[in-house]
Amino acid sequence: MNLYYVSIKGQPVGPINEAELQTEAAAGQYAAGTLIWREGMTGWEPIEQHFKLPAAPPPLPEDEPPPLPTQKTVNLDDLGKKIKNAAENINKFGKNVGDIAGQATGLEKLDGFSFKQFCKELFRHHTLDEVLDLFCCGTPRTTPDLKEINASWPAPWIFSRMLCFFLILYVGFNYALAQWHNLNLIPGLIFIGCFAMPFCVSIFFFETNVKRDMPFFEIIKCFLLGGVFSLFAALLFFEHGSLFSGAWWAAFMEEPAKLLVALLIVSPMYRRGNVLHGMAVGCAVGAGFAAFESAGYVYRYLGMYTDLIMAYDLGGSADIVIWTAHKHGITFNMPYEQFANNPAGSIRLLQEQVNPDTVLITRAILTPFCHVVWSAITVGAFYHVMTKRAQEPGRKTWCIDLSALGDKFSFGMYKLATIFTFQKDDLTDNKLNMFIFCDYRFLSLFFCAIALHAVWNSPLLEGLGIFKLLGIGIVGWLIALLLLQIGIHQIRKEKEALLNQSEIEEEPARES
Repeated sequence: MNLYYVSIKGQPVGPINEAELQTEAAAGQYAAGTLIWREGMTGWEPIEQHFKLPAAPPPLPEDEPPPLPTQKTVNLDDLGKKIKNAAENINKFGKNVGDIAGQATGLEKLDGFSFKQFCKELFRHHTLDEVLDLFCCGTPRTTPDLKEINASWPAPWIFSRMLCFFLILYVGFNYALAQWHNLNLIPGLIFIGCFAMPFCVSIFFFETNVKRDMPFFEIIKCFLLGGVFSLFAALLFFEHGSLFSGAWWAAFMEEPAKLLVALLIVSPMYRRGNVLHGMAVGCAVGAGFAAFESAGYVYRYLGMYTDLIMAYDLGGSADIVIWTAHKHGITFNMPYEQFANNPAGSIRLLQEQVNPDTVLITRAILTPFCHVVWSAITVGAFYHVMTKRAQEPGRKTWCIDLSALGDKFSFGMYKLATIFTFQKDDLTDNKLNMFIFCDYRFLSLFFCAIALHAVWNSPLLEGLGIFKLLGIGIVGWLIALLLLQIGIHQIRKEKEALLNQSEIEEEPARES
């Protein structure tokens, strides 16, 4: 039923339902020319155009029509204040959550971080020379002098350009497949869809290394070799260490596998305790793991999808389709009679359940919130404690020489492909202190990553849906930002020490 507003003495009165307004108009309560309005009308209109009035209605009082009830005046100053207050509240909330995360993990509080400053370069125009300069680093000629480094929060940007590039490729493959139905396009579609997001997040952590002393080749090597070997290591752990059958138990297999592979696969020159190195390496290994795992899932669901279509096309009977669904482990949540009565509709529901496009897109969107950030935390924490223990004389050490083991594990590829990378003179001391694995400072962060992974895989808080996964991802990124802050402080101290040393050496020259 329509609801009306009546203009009385310049003020809108209502809402009044249509039947009531008709009764009041017929009783002579409104004068001819009284203005009324309801939703769908362009403006105020006389009441006699819509309702029947008595033969001699009372005279119309002189007044101006009021503004329409749905029209609201907007004060731009008040709106700006509200937006500013909302932004301040969000910043305070983020700072409080960051402080809580810092206390829980034993790290410093998040200080000096500004999301606006962190993203300031995203939408600024950049030249091709800037792109080349960003990737051409890590060699004696391209590594900047420590005195010239801006040891403050970085502002990464190239990862967003790469992501847009991959998105265009993905849309192009999708269009071509829909237009020409050429099955040869499917592998390319899977490759772009599964590798784009993990690779771009790896670039993001590569950009956060403000020291710029690690070549991009190292990231690619960790992404490819680290991703493959971490999958193999996880499968090995599953085969010999599966104490429980729940999906949550995967966290206790996969996170150690990615950590150990990251420590072995990286070149010796980057096993020095630089936290930003550790986070870039850990992210690359986790990104490779996520990319190969996603490709496997999409391939598996593509097989399910095509098998269901073939089973329906070849026979179409309920028994064949149900058997095909059970063969692939698809949950069949409907009675047999319901499927038999409507096989076409039921098969469409099953196809939606195992749609490979949905799996690919969902895993791509969720990639930054899971494996990549968990691995960045674990390896970054290991490098952080490595530096801490080196600064604490008297600590017990039990080391394993990685110079031979690491080279063989990575097939010696860094010797062949890092000829142009910066080699330090102290690479002979390439040992892994096993006591770091028992250090509470490392374990607190390591088990934080495992806990986030376990909750992600478990049915706990499933009622929250996507908000559960986003919440876990935000916590992971807060911890990663705290570790990034430690890495920046680390470089800042190195720079200050170098500048102080330079001043001490220049002082005698000035006096002479």
